[in-house]
Amino acid sequence: MHGVSGCIALSRGPAEERRRRLDELGSRLARVSGGRALKGSKKNQNAVAKICVVEISEGVAASSRSGGNSPGGPGPDADQIEAVANLLTRDVWPAARDAINEASRESGLDPEAVRKSLANHGWCDLIVGIIQVVEVARGVVGIIESGARDAIVRAIMQSSMQSRYREVVERVVEVLVEKVCAVFFEALKQAASPLGILTNEDLLRALRIIAVFICPGPSTHVEVRKHALAPLGEDVKGYLTGQTKEYLGQVFVDWAPKEA
Repeated sequence: MHGVSGCIALSRGPAEERRRRLDELGSRLARVSGGRALKGSKKNQNAVAKICVVEISEGVAASSRSGGNSPGGPGPDADQIEAVANLLTRDVWPAARDAINEASRESGLDPEAVRKSLANHGWCDLIVGIIQVVEVARGVVGIIESGARDAIVRAIMQSSMQSRYREVVERVVEVLVEKVCAVFFEALKQAASPLGILTNEDLLRALRIIAVFICPGPSTHVEVRKHALAPLGEDVKGYLTGQTKEYLGQVFVDWAPKEA
């Protein structure tokens, strides 16, 4: 949650700090010799991904100033995004941790090593899995719940980051997904806060924002770029500037904007 809490704090902070960070990150960008296009270097990829995070934080700040999900409002605000993130991570973690520890020991693994492996992109892969399920279901709770757990487990186990989960077996992923999904589906069914006050479109926006915020490195995580960053880039709410979207196309050969 450190990434989410830090980005939420940035959204709630002064606009001058977000501008300062954007200026600093922009000054690090290296361009091809004699041209305006950016080099496709890892350094540029990392800087551009960080620019995206700051610009999305600015978009969340704008939503917060405008009343969040009020009629005609610009999307989920900082409080709503934080509440959804807490629901899916912090609030469920005590029970999930105990279940992970038990499943790890049963599988002959060190629980602490497993938890560290999951912290290395496991949570953002889990959020990406939820995003994919919600996209397909189009807000119909029964469809969302049907087969969702298996789909989310597959999203984690088949992720491009899977090689980093050296200490994680499928059984451990299953117990984590079960704990998170139980809370998520119950909140959807009961239309409980924070999910009950978000439209399906704004729930997807919130989940995509959380996936970007919680990811340790969007520049190396293909699924976060594809299922969270790309649709935010094409969102009518304008989370990313045209310049930044141009940068994304220059530094990531796989960049393919996805309609929100």
